[in-house]
Amino acid sequence: MTWSSPQLVVLLLQLLVWPIVTVIIAVLISRTWLQLSASEAKQSRPLAEATAPATPTDEARLMSGLGKPDYSTLVRLAEHGQQNKWQTFHMFLLFQSLLFLSWTNLYAKINQPPMTLLLALPGLGILTGAIWCLLGADYAKASKLYSDRVVAFEKDHFSEDFQILKKRDGQIEDKLKKWWGFFATSGFVTTKLPAVIAFLWFLLASFVFLNMPPRPHA
Repeated sequence: MTWSSPQLVVLLLQLLVWPIVTVIIAVLISRTWLQLSASEAKQSRPLAEATAPATPTDEARLMSGLGKPDYSTLVRLAEHGQQNKWQTFHMFLLFQSLLFLSWTNLYAKINQPPMTLLLALPGLGILTGAIWCLLGADYAKASKLYSDRVVAFEKDHFSEDFQILKKRDGQIEDKLKKWWGFFATSGFVTTKLPAVIAFLWFLLASFVFLNMPPRPHA
């Protein structure tokens, strides 16, 4: 079966455009939810804090280098790092799921689908897997940097009983000593799993290419 150019365009729109549109909608919904959460957190602050004399915010002091930020500012920074890391990974899973769904629909529901698309979709999966792997590693480093700053603040200002993040770091170190510990960390999930999925896409593309039917002789 041969495919004309208009048919290929329509098929490409059906398989790729709606997943991309869905991802964009999901991003907009996620950003709106984060903005609403931040707005609710500001509204829930104590009245005494709201009526306190006007002073530079902790965030402004942190950015300008004036004075030292307080513990709550650093904790919010660490939370922001965690949110960025996991939101990026969630978007990766959403995009990859829609991409795989598009490929399975193409392979199973269309008679003699174009081989170009059967190879192009796995190629897109490999490319985005590599990109998200690097992006996840960058966000993981940022999150670790923010958490380390909180731990350093706790060591300098709190007694041993109240050094919560330091104790959490100790738990993670104990887990890493076990043979399965590396696979049960957020760092592995957000940075190594995209690479694993990209490799699976490579295997799928190799399978399609090796089982490609021979071209008919003219």
